[in-house]
Amino acid sequence: MRQAILIALIFVVCVSAPYVGFCQDEQVSSRKVVTKVPPQYPALARASHIGGMAKVKAHVNGDGKVESVEVLGGHPLLAQAAVTAVSQWRWEPSGQSTQETVVVKFSPE
Repeated sequence: MRQAILIALIFVVCVSAPYVGFCQDEQVSSRKVVTKVPPQYPALARASHIGGMAKVKAHVNGDGKVESVEVLGGHPLLAQAAVTAVSQWRWEPSGQSTQETVVVKFSPE
């Protein structure tokens, strides 16, 4: 069991392309973000040199507040950090609820 986990961890580290910078985010939506809270790089991910991206979908109400965030992909350690951060973001009011996709990139450097 331990060997399988170690192999999976090595695979994730090997296929995760290095990204420039500590952590960046990319919004794939039409609504403008008014307030961004940067994600905290998880200590375990940093110690394990895990980098990569997490893709999340934020369900934003008409006032621009996040009602919920769901993980669309990424390493579980990084995805949780992205969910925690994006759930605190605020978008510009639009009068209607929308779903906003955000990609957060992490680099162990």
